[in-house]
Amino acid sequence: MSDTPAIESIQEKLDKKTKEVQELSIELEKTNEGLIALYTELDDANRKLEESNRKLQEEEKKLLAYLFETVNKTKNPVLNIYRNLALLEEMAVMEDCSPEDVKAIIDVIKANARMISDNITELNKVALDGSDKVLGHYRDFLTE
Repeated sequence: MSDTPAIESIQEKLDKKTKEVQELSIELEKTNEGLIALYTELDDANRKLEESNRKLQEEEKKLLAYLFETVNKTKNPVLNIYRNLALLEEMAVMEDCSPEDVKAIIDVIKANARMISDNITELNKVALDGSDKVLGHYRDFLTE
């Protein structure tokens, strides 16, 4: 009968440890639930970030296409101005030009300069209007 108090003591310790394990299991389960919720939030945030990056890349492609188009629209008039000025210079050196010829060449140069000005005005208008062709941070760069 002297073993009964020892058994009861061991049983109390076992019950206490069982209760501690149960409490730790509950705490671990709550922690796991919190981690799962956190991972779910991170996964959602990651999906949103990937979608934003995809949209940004699409907008950057649109911007580059628009800028290349604008540069190409401006490049030809610049080349024409250069060629016409060279022709005018050659005619002046050779003293082989009438006032009508000079006026005609100057009119072509002015028309090309007007095209360049119009293209730059269009680019600035698109940037200032906030068109979807131009992203905000590029709009700031273009309008500074």
